[in-house]
Amino acid sequence: MFEEVLCSYLINNAGIHALAGERVYPLMLPQNCPLPAVTYQKISGDRLHSLQGDTGYTTPVFQITSRAETYAQSKALAEQVRLSLQNFTGIMGGTEGVDIGAVLLMGEVEGYEPDTNSWYSHMDFKFHYEERM
Repeated sequence: MFEEVLCSYLINNAGIHALAGERVYPLMLPQNCPLPAVTYQKISGDRLHSLQGDTGYTTPVFQITSRAETYAQSKALAEQVRLSLQNFTGIMGGTEGVDIGAVLLMGEVEGYEPDTNSWYSHMDFKFHYEERM
């Protein structure tokens, strides 16, 4: 599953790991999770079809969110996420991973969440790759 590959890639990136350790989670943070941390979720995606059926080519968009106790920490973590993903091409996830044709940064939003007293940076990345059929 691509989400597992993405999670592993983010955790094993030296810049992200230096700031968030292994705190990379799908969808939402666990309760009482220490910050900074990263979440990821698929927010949209397209699949290329032909008259013969599904081609296997897909372009999902994942929102990667960096959360921290301060604005500066949130921005620093978001920058490491951006540097690790923007314009990435190649195998993600080791030899058995996914061959990524491109990763494009589609948009960014940042803000403050008063309920959790934390800062966040959302970045939407579009991944281009072929799924195993």
